[in-house]
Amino acid sequence: MSNLVDFVKTGKKIVAAAINYKAVIKQRNLLRPEKPIFFLKPTTSYITEGQAIKVPENFQLVQEAELGVIIGKTCKNVPESDAMSYVGGYCLALDMTASSELIPARQCGFPWALSKSFDTACPVSRFIKPGEIKDPHNIEIWNKINGKLNQKSNTNDLLFNIPQLICYIAKYITLEEGDLILTGTPPGDSKKVAREKGGPWCIGKGFDTSCPVSRFITLEELGDPHNVEIWCKVNGELRQSGNTNDLIFNIPQLISFITKYMTLEVNDLVLTGTPPGNLPVSKGDTIEAGFGDIINFRFNIE
Repeated sequence: MSNLVDFVKTGKKIVAAAINYKAVIKQRNLLRPEKPIFFLKPTTSYITEGQAIKVPENFQLVQEAELGVIIGKTCKNVPESDAMSYVGGYCLALDMTASSELIPARQCGFPWALSKSFDTACPVSRFIKPGEIKDPHNIEIWNKINGKLNQKSNTNDLLFNIPQLICYIAKYITLEEGDLILTGTPPGDSKKVAREKGGPWCIGKGFDTSCPVSRFITLEELGDPHNVEIWCKVNGELRQSGNTNDLIFNIPQLISFITKYMTLEVNDLVLTGTPPGNLPVSKGDTIEAGFGDIINFRFNIE
């Protein structure tokens, strides 16, 4: 329990449900999702009461009040019937959203991570013990801006309840002690996010084993990181061949832009993009990739 009280410091990820109130679907005339839709926020977006939400330059923000579910123990492939036993507690949270970044990204069909992931984008309350909330599926949730009521609803309007969210997420992404699930937000006066194309790519990019990596490569080994041959084979067939001198945004530009909005910490990884040729792979395939003759690795798909 003591670790869960400090979930802001110990949790590794924030998984947030999108479009998870029936009233939102009705208000925005959306198709009812057949399965939960979710995205990820970095833990560097956490702030607690007493700290200020900082608005990046030229950003326009909207606030989204949510019930947060804190995972109490490692959770993978659990049935709905057992899911609540993995709940260690709760919190009240705001999913701060930069609508100024979200809407243009959606219009282009791009991922909209920046709109949800900037520093201070996830204010949370203190840890709430399970016993303090009798029924997490029957809680009034509200928020005010400058004293004016902006959102008011009840978690009994959730489209996918807590066991359904945990069961679905843990099918693809291992949930660990201290991780936070944001269960979605009800409609509100300031929520003016348009219904453009382009949704979160979370499952497509975030499932377990979706980021195979090599050993650590020293700066001396790599030489010039902006002139490295990069290749990938599937079952011995060359699929991708490129050079990092073809990057649109180089490493200094990526780091400069990312850290303008998000704090990068020691050991964080920035993936710089991939050359053309990334075709589908299947179970039983073997993937090999490398940087010229500097380093290569191999992974089997199961």
